[in-house]
Amino acid sequence: MKNKKFAVVLISVCVVAVVLAALWLIGIFGSHAETSSDTSSPAEQSSQPAEQPSDERTVLVYMCGSNLETNFGAATKNIAEMLTAELPDGVNLVLETGGARKWRNYDISGDCLSRYIVKNGELELLQTVPQDNMGYKETLSDFLEYGTTNFPAKNTAVILWDHGGGCINGMISDENYGSGSISIEDLRLALTAVKEQSGCHIDLLGMDACLMGNFETAYAVKDCCDYMVASEEIEPTAGWDYGALVTALARDKTLSGEALGKAICDGFGKKYGQPEQSPSTLSVIDLSKIDAVSDALDASIKKISESGVDLTSIRNIADSAFHSVRCGANSKRGGYSNLIDLGDFAEYYGNLTNEKELCDALDGCVTYVVNNNMLADYGGISFYYPINYTDNGFANYYDNICPLASYKDYLKQMFLNMPETTIKAEKAEVTENGAFSVTITEDSLPYVLNKEYTLAEIIGGEGSTAMRILGTDNDVERTEDGRTFISNFRGVWPALNGCIMNIIPVGKTDKANIYEAPVRVNGEDCLLRFSFVFDETMFNNGYYQVLGVWNGIEEEIGMADKGLKPLEPDDVVEVYSVFFDFMSETFLSLQLVSVPKSEDGYQITEEPLQQKTYLYSYSLKDIYGNSIDDLPSAMMEMTKTPEELKEHPLPDGTYAAEVVSIE
Repeated sequence: MKNKKFAVVLISVCVVAVVLAALWLIGIFGSHAETSSDTSSPAEQSSQPAEQPSDERTVLVYMCGSNLETNFGAATKNIAEMLTAELPDGVNLVLETGGARKWRNYDISGDCLSRYIVKNGELELLQTVPQDNMGYKETLSDFLEYGTTNFPAKNTAVILWDHGGGCINGMISDENYGSGSISIEDLRLALTAVKEQSGCHIDLLGMDACLMGNFETAYAVKDCCDYMVASEEIEPTAGWDYGALVTALARDKTLSGEALGKAICDGFGKKYGQPEQSPSTLSVIDLSKIDAVSDALDASIKKISESGVDLTSIRNIADSAFHSVRCGANSKRGGYSNLIDLGDFAEYYGNLTNEKELCDALDGCVTYVVNNNMLADYGGISFYYPINYTDNGFANYYDNICPLASYKDYLKQMFLNMPETTIKAEKAEVTENGAFSVTITEDSLPYVLNKEYTLAEIIGGEGSTAMRILGTDNDVERTEDGRTFISNFRGVWPALNGCIMNIIPVGKTDKANIYEAPVRVNGEDCLLRFSFVFDETMFNNGYYQVLGVWNGIEEEIGMADKGLKPLEPDDVVEVYSVFFDFMSETFLSLQLVSVPKSEDGYQITEEPLQQKTYLYSYSLKDIYGNSIDDLPSAMMEMTKTPEELKEHPLPDGTYAAEVVSIE
């Protein structure tokens, strides 16, 4: 961002005196900045903030509308919520709008940055400034300086509104520029500068954006603010409930930062509290306690390192990370957030280190959390763990973001000294009851992190080498010694209203496995997220639930798409099918299949597969996040007809096909 330059006009002392006297006589100088749409800065008209501000609270909302406003009107819907309660004297709600090509309401321009105050249930324009990239820290700093100078208060809350990309990519994606984002270091610098310059007390930092409730962000801003409100996960498109925020301030303008944070969380919980809505979580983090979390985590990592970062230690930590709650995206299709819940991780590896100290520190730091749907396992704060270390974010994290030297050393020992080969197959065979099994070597066992298989159906009749890839699942049995993996092929596959999907598993909680499938909804490509919810009272111990569609992480800027949009009954949905030639290893085509509508909306069920021959391949993930796909595979032929499987679905451990060859 280029610095703004102002022309300086030299005027004689006498002329200045005459001009000032005239202005005073006609009453232009008032006691408070008036509403204006010109581009002059009210900061020039006001003196420095008083040493003891009389106003109780100022809330500064930095609202980068982005495509969330252009496409969905999400920002102006939140503004409408801000106007639902009349704020008392002594409370200032000031916002800056920009970053969207089109604003849906309130005559907000997409050609400049506009500053407003919420007063008497109305949105009043204070000032417009020239268009600039809201993804630059200078633009944020300029607004914070304006707000704290012109609306000084005993306590100031700062809220950033837009897309988020976690600790790696920061937040804010200005649609008018298409590049640039505010990193967590940029955020720290902006908050520190305005606090030092204006002397304001920032008691609450809120981030109405995806994936920003992480340890690294909290650590970066711990000396700038008292409390932080943010989500570990993907936030719904509609954002927070700003009606709850203004109502809380209307009732008590002396609310502390922590109390205001709790009111925001409660409003969020009520807004998305129904089980059928998108999974959501929001927490209040006491930044004065983040050092205690840092110390406990540092001590844990040092204990691991002191005992030697050997293969066993790496495996145990990797296993704990992989089976902890994972936040955001975790696939090639949707991208990689590489964020996991820190509390869940602490409990998993507690037998190795000081689990109690870290869990106690987290309990003291996360003072309030609201979760809905399947997110009861979320403890309120995540941290970066490279489940997929090959992602470009690893180098950035290692070089610029990692706050702990001990963790940085651990990552170096773990990921920069990997062996060339980790997992090898020893044998492949058919078990006595007809399942396909693969046994790995003894030396491979410590490297195995996760077990999956890929399934493809052979199409085109006998002799054909064309196949449709159905996707990947983790429904694989494993022997007690851990070396042998056994198929559980029941001849069915997840389908949306009867249409077989191309699926991959992307995460899990204690309540469900999470999957993704590529789809097209109303002509737009996106990813369908659904879950298999564990329920021992149901056949095969669970049922499927549609969660919604989203666009994953935008590759160029690293921002997560905000919100899982529900599938509506009137939506036109198509599922993608991927076709491949397994002999030549060449891609054949990508085809769309229309999903029929139903009076019951869109539902996922297991449907019988229609072809006769299937290729079943094991895919194991090692402790470094690499997928090991060069393991034996088997050709299977169905022994049950689709009609038989439809009428009598098979329970786990009963197979619908027999192995005819092993490659």
